[in-house]
Amino acid sequence: QRRCGERGQHRAWLRTGVLFAVPVAATYWIAWFGLEHVPHLADETAYWFQARIFAAGRLWAPVPALPEFFRHDHILMLGDRWLAKYPPLFPLLLSLGMRVGLPWMVNPVLAGFTALGVFRLAAGWRGRRAGWLAWLLLVSSPFYLMMGANLMAHMAAATFLLWFTIWGQETLNTGRLSKALATGLALGAAILTRPFTALLY
Repeated sequence: QRRCGERGQHRAWLRTGVLFAVPVAATYWIAWFGLEHVPHLADETAYWFQARIFAAGRLWAPVPALPEFFRHDHILMLGDRWLAKYPPLFPLLLSLGMRVGLPWMVNPVLAGFTALGVFRLAAGWRGRRAGWLAWLLLVSSPFYLMMGANLMAHMAAATFLLWFTIWGQETLNTGRLSKALATGLALGAAILTRPFTALLY
């Protein structure tokens, strides 16, 4: 019986590893070979700019001496403060990646947690087979793969809202305070990432 339990635990760890590692590898491959680790959109540039500021230990940068030469969409100059207009959490996550030299791993890792959450949610509703099908549909979606490879905040918001749903359901089922706390933290993180998306959700 103990050996069967260990074997089942080993299979569970292996399953979790596959569910997480496959989308991480796929999205990072696209980030490396498809996007070449370069921001392509104005939004990405703004997130990257703010992340560089956070990584330097500041909340904003000083306005340059000739500000008219540094105007950019989604980047503001407010008095002597130069900063991006977006909410702070995703640039903060990017800045942590910058501090360890792997900023382009942030969204692929979030994509892995999103894939895990989709499997868990679907498996909880309709069984493990439904979980695998939902996971397969997700990781084969071009939109999901691109959002997991770029520098936009969409994947972070999806991750936080998905786990808000999972932990919220578990809170209702179990009444555990730890799950309620996790639910609130996930919603708060989503609001600090994409507030309108979170509030509409």
